[in-house]
Amino acid sequence: MYITAFPGGRGEVHISLEVIDRILAEVLRGFGAVPKRGAEVGGILLGSRVATPDPSARILDFVLTPIEYRRGPSFLLSEKDLENVARALQEARAHPQFKPVGFFRSHTRDTPGVTGEDRAFFARFFPAEDDLFLLVRPYATRVSTAGFLARTKGELPGVPASEFPFRGSALDPSSTRDRFTRGEGRRPRLDLPLPEPAPHKTEPPPTSEEPSGVIQRPRTVSEAAAPLKRPEPPALSLPPLPPRPVTAWTPEFLIDAGEDETRHWSVSTWLALLFLTVVLAAGYFIHRYIPFPGVSSTAAYRLSITAKTLGSSIQIEWDRTSPLVAQARSASLVILDGSSTKSVDLSPDELRSGITVYEPSSGKVRIELRLQLPGDTTVTSTATWQR
Repeated sequence: MYITAFPGGRGEVHISLEVIDRILAEVLRGFGAVPKRGAEVGGILLGSRVATPDPSARILDFVLTPIEYRRGPSFLLSEKDLENVARALQEARAHPQFKPVGFFRSHTRDTPGVTGEDRAFFARFFPAEDDLFLLVRPYATRVSTAGFLARTKGELPGVPASEFPFRGSALDPSSTRDRFTRGEGRRPRLDLPLPEPAPHKTEPPPTSEEPSGVIQRPRTVSEAAAPLKRPEPPALSLPPLPPRPVTAWTPEFLIDAGEDETRHWSVSTWLALLFLTVVLAAGYFIHRYIPFPGVSSTAAYRLSITAKTLGSSIQIEWDRTSPLVAQARSASLVILDGSSTKSVDLSPDELRSGITVYEPSSGKVRIELRLQLPGDTTVTSTATWQR
């Protein structure tokens, strides 16, 4: 049982932790039914009022009020919904133990507090001064909250004066009671009469299969209470399983010695498959890492291009003995001189000479040597000169 202050500080509200968990289950069920904001649910709070100078109430149960949601996911009631609320209130007032003490509604809207339609609904169905309005705010990533509202000078305030965590385990962490799972709100506990037990039928005494004239010994109490022993079912006699075929091994193939002789793959077939796999792997490696003949290592891709000052010019040199120079189909120098870019094609003789001279127009020059190789492969090497 959780105790909270009556709205306005005039008394106390006692609400069962069991009821909190069951109401929360219904609220979260509606909250997850509609994407983003969820659907609002509502119901009648059942319990009793304590006859004290200050108003006090006990909430021990609740009844969900069905809604058609014709006006969206908010708790906005149609005419049929209002008829269902009136019918549920009439049934709740006839309960011998619990009486309606208020109403609850979940709140998933962006605007806080109760609305004008809430006040009109509350004034119509809960006109008593001490009737309670419970507003539950569900959250997806943290504990939901709730707060009670009651009339102050005949008016229902817009927001609760205070809120509390709306979960049984948050209010009483040491509680070991069973939690209610999600489901429909329970109806008031009506004291219905139990059905009368069916009349006892006396069975006729069993007929004895013994010869007439033999007096049967009556069974004792322990024998009569002992359960009857069922006869053991007869053991099934299954035919023996046929012998499993023997598999013989030969160097060339496997032969199943059963009725259906099947020849499996031979050893030579497996060796041929293995050889084909090795050949394919080697071909992929050659194609991936050796795209043209004559180059067998990454060192062969190095041109070692350099740029150094020669008076007012730049002397550009590269390794003319590199296999790339011999394999090149064409060559060019791309020179980035300040803000200008120049491209100079090299003849085969100029490429094989391994040296050229360039007159710079700025203080920083970037030189890039590009070689076009067989198989559409391009190799570049760069050097930077700065005055």
